[in-house]
Amino acid sequence: MRAVVSIILLNILLERIFVTVAIECSVYWSILTKPIRIGQDLQLECNIGDKDICPGNPRWSGGPDNQVISVGNVVYNQEKYDITNFPGKYIMTIRDIRKADLSSRYICHVKFDKFEAIIKDKDPTYSLNISQPKSLQGDLRIFANISAVPLNRTKNQHRWLRYPVHNSTKTEDLPNSEKFKENMEDDGISLTVKNLTKKDVNMTYELIYSNAKFSGDVILQLISTGSSLNSSSDTFWNKWPWIIAGTLTCLTIIFIILGIKMYMRKKKYQIP
Repeated sequence: MRAVVSIILLNILLERIFVTVAIECSVYWSILTKPIRIGQDLQLECNIGDKDICPGNPRWSGGPDNQVISVGNVVYNQEKYDITNFPGKYIMTIRDIRKADLSSRYICHVKFDKFEAIIKDKDPTYSLNISQPKSLQGDLRIFANISAVPLNRTKNQHRWLRYPVHNSTKTEDLPNSEKFKENMEDDGISLTVKNLTKKDVNMTYELIYSNAKFSGDVILQLISTGSSLNSSSDTFWNKWPWIIAGTLTCLTIIFIILGIKMYMRKKKYQIP
């Protein structure tokens, strides 16, 4: 009887251990690179937990060719992919990101656990094309290349907004107006900010389109008048010895020439 009870208790204990391990061994990947720039590298970070809880070599698979990408630190296509392995983290770098990569499914495995998703379905943030302003008063063009990225076009509505860099709590919507001119183009949407002022720079501009976000910072470093004057003053005082030396040299040459002329004139009219 005691043996039967012991076996039952042991089975219950093993079941609880198995359930606990199964719950804690949770694999999940997220996008590290924000914003995503077409043609540059993109990193996906897979959280693989502790090796004692999730034992075994982690693996990446998927991509446009639906292939095994890596097992542990071994990468099968090193021209396209790279792996960085940290405790609890298994990071894959996708080189030269393209539209096909963004539309592909990627799977992170650890033994019998896995997580799979498509990048475009993970609410990615893409980069806006911005020509950084060099001065105020001019116009600023911001462009979202929608054709370069895959989008779930379930919603036709979109909106522009902005906020101070590193302070997304002060968000301002940018409706189409004389100040903010929106234009639908063949490969995307542009926004022209007319007559730039200080309020328009050092801001993060965003376009929310369907399930994606396009983002970029507009930075302008203005040089104050005071600093310009100080700079000019410092330049003068650094160069004044050379200026004085040059002036004295010129005066010396002039006096020598005048002296020679006076001597020649005196000699010409001298009575023998």
